[in-house]
Amino acid sequence: MATVQRFYENKLPIVNELCVVSITKIDEMGVHCKLLEYGELPGFIPTPELSVARIRQIQNITKVGKVETVMVIRVDEKNEYIDLSKRRVDAAQAKKAHDRMSKSKSVSAILQAILQIKGQLDSKTRSVELMNLYQTIAWPLSRTFGHAYDAFKLALHDPDKVFKDINIDEKTKQILLTNIKRRLNPQPVKIRAEIQVTCYSSAGVIAIKDSLTKGVESYDSESIDGPKVDVHVKSAPIYSLETVVIDKQKGLTDLNNSVLVINVVRTTIEGQGGTLDVKMEPIVVSGETIDEQKNVNEDEEKTDDEEDSDEDSDEENEDDQKD
Repeated sequence: MATVQRFYENKLPIVNELCVVSITKIDEMGVHCKLLEYGELPGFIPTPELSVARIRQIQNITKVGKVETVMVIRVDEKNEYIDLSKRRVDAAQAKKAHDRMSKSKSVSAILQAILQIKGQLDSKTRSVELMNLYQTIAWPLSRTFGHAYDAFKLALHDPDKVFKDINIDEKTKQILLTNIKRRLNPQPVKIRAEIQVTCYSSAGVIAIKDSLTKGVESYDSESIDGPKVDVHVKSAPIYSLETVVIDKQKGLTDLNNSVLVINVVRTTIEGQGGTLDVKMEPIVVSGETIDEQKNVNEDEEKTDDEEDSDEDSDEENEDDQKD
């Protein structure tokens, strides 16, 4: 059972900090929420801070149970009262906040795994033990490396450097390293792009085959001892290009890089009188990563959707008045 624990050394967030919250209640004054990274401390988003667009119904902006990214605009340290803003957060900031949250959840899971060696603990004892792990491991590493997650990633290759100043016994250290390796070792992901390649000159099919071959070879030459690109006929003249990589971002970049694969195919086929159209830009086709991409896209589209909704409402009201 997971223990509710703040992820960071500061007991409260600071003004202008980005936080991830879960909506708990909506009333006429605004939205109540809990700060997921700060031990579920209560926070409040005043109605004017919900959206840059005119608000007709709060339920059109958010709902109970929804996870949102917000900015801290006021902190009452004495009463632990926190005012937040949703409208001041753009898509890039939302992604950054969710990335930090994801890192913090990974660190929490790794630390909680250490508690398994202590057997069954009641919730109070477990909370105290987890706090001790944060105080002795996670927070000191965050002060040195920026985030404990980044320190754990470095520990995959150089554990002695990471833990040289951390005061933990050897048994705890080994359990910690085992869980770091299990949770943070890079997992392979599949990258796919789809292209349409045609050639109606005399070179025909030979030119298409030659262009695809040169594209694959260009990727292989840049990836010595690394992943290779496979070409599959989806439905001629549409072909899929696939590769399995450890570094997701590099795979996405490589498949769409100006000197690799797609543009090599394009240059080659156009030189022989053919054409290439990209039908699907490189994407990750593993389910988990597709969900992440959808979340990012939703964040980017939030403001536009809210504004469009309000504009539609305005138009409806104007029509009603005319009638």
